[in-house]
Amino acid sequence: MSGLNALVCFIFLIVFPLLSFADERIKVKMIDFGLYEAKSSGRMVQSYGLYNGYFRPSSSLEQIKETNGIIGSLGTTFGFRYMVTMLPLSNSREANFCGSHPPIINSVTGIASTKDCYKYLLRPGKVQWHTFFFEDQTEIVRGVWRLYIEKDGDILIEKEFDVK
Repeated sequence: MSGLNALVCFIFLIVFPLLSFADERIKVKMIDFGLYEAKSSGRMVQSYGLYNGYFRPSSSLEQIKETNGIIGSLGTTFGFRYMVTMLPLSNSREANFCGSHPPIINSVTGIASTKDCYKYLLRPGKVQWHTFFFEDQTEIVRGVWRLYIEKDGDILIEKEFDVK
């Protein structure tokens, strides 16, 4: 086999498979966590994975206090900000943004849920956030709340909060 043929074989059999494997390895770095002031984007996004059927993305988020202890009250926003640190910068990936919490009883259906998830995009190189906003009195339940992002069964990032 000539040197050129060996090089071509090496590239196609070793280098390309490694590059495509590395493409799927997603790393997420936490920037901060706690209480935030969120500015609503004004739009509602339907999501059947959430107990109320929709979420309202924020257009910006400002940290008020770094804490794990959350006083449950209407208008409170808590969670974390993060950045995807490894993916080609031009590629976004869909992931599940989830929260597990003590039972919340849906005021319309009467059904209790302990986990909510919605699909959203991980955008490499950009500061993003995963937060929960107490919008209704029925959502305010005391106990441990866990916010996390998972992709293909792997937890990429998570944070627990104690809601009081």
